[in-house]
Parts: sequence; C-alpha cells; structure tokens
Amino acid sequence: MCYKKLMLFLLLTTGMIGCLCPYDDPYWNISSFTMSLTDKSFNAPVNGVITGDSIQLAIQFRAEYVASNAIPIRDFVLGSALASLDCADPGDAGMKDPVTSLTVTSSKIFAGVAAGEPLNDFLFLWRNMMISEWVDKSASWRFSDTRRMPITFTERPTPGSTHTFTVRIETESGTVFENSTEAVRWD
Repeated sequence: MCYKKLMLFLLLTTGMIGCLCPYDDPYWNISSFTMSLTDKSFNAPVNGVITGDSIQLAIQFRAEYVASNAIPIRDFVLGSALASLDCADPGDAGMKDPVTSLTVTSSKIFAGVAAGEPLNDFLFLWRNMMISEWVDKSASWRFSDTRRMPITFTERPTPGSTHTFTVRIETESGTVFENSTEAVRWD
C-alpha cells in the first residue's frame, strides 16, 4: 500500500504525467484570407451594385497554428502542475509572424486618392480602430479575436463608379498575402 502511494506521489511531482492539453500550439499565423463586401446592414451587392451610407469589407483569416518551440521541452518538476491548469485555445498567445503592413487599395480614384494608393486613412476596424493600430498590436492578437475582421469605409467613392478593392498583408518574415474583391459599383 505504501509502495502505491509512493509511486503516485512520484508520478505527480516529477512531471511524468505532464500537461494533458490535447495540443501545444499557442501561436497562430495567417495561412490565407478571404474577403466579402457588404453594406452596413450586411447585405451583399446585388448584380455588382451596393447601396447605403457605408460599406464593410470583412476579412476572414485562415490560421496555421504553430508551437512555441520546434521541440517542446517540459519542466519535469512542474510538468504535473500544468495538468491542473486550463488549456488555452490554439492561437491564444498571439501571432508568431506578426503583420507589418496591411493596405487596402481601389482600382479607381476613391475620395481623391489615386488608384492603387492606400485608402487606410478612410478605414476603421471594428468601427473604431485605425489599421495602423491593429498592425502595431498584431503580435498580441488572439486568433479567436481576429478570425473575422470588419473594415468600415468612412468615405464614399464617386457615385456610379465601379471599384475593385485589394487587400495586401505583409508579415515580419516577408510573407505577402493579397486578395481582391469582385468589381462593385457603389450607388
């Protein structure tokens, strides 16, 4: 009986049980993204035409979860203590390869900005955050918080003009992601 208690004590205190979390991927990176364009009531364009006071460009990220170390090393003394902690969701530690640039451009002149030039000064994320602020904090964004990122346009293009919007994202490692919307006319 004493032998069983001693073995149980050793297993629990030496970390041989280790963390019981089903995954060890605390970080995330962008693997790709899709976009959708709607009006402020979330109505998609009809026959390539969108109406309303403002539009939203929603970016939907696809994540690649990455471990904090290539070869995880457990602390054998405290490893069993980890079994009693709540396991974090994958990607909750932030981005391993943070975003260094996010730009939105239009295929035509938009509110006085030349085609192909950034429209970032007219855009807000979640209705109150500038794109530059999101980029500066991207290393700490959890995937669960940024899975779907709505960008609101605060300016309107010339009525009746057709635009294709392009989003370009660059990361610290130099990876570039780019995607464009369908051509849409804002009336």
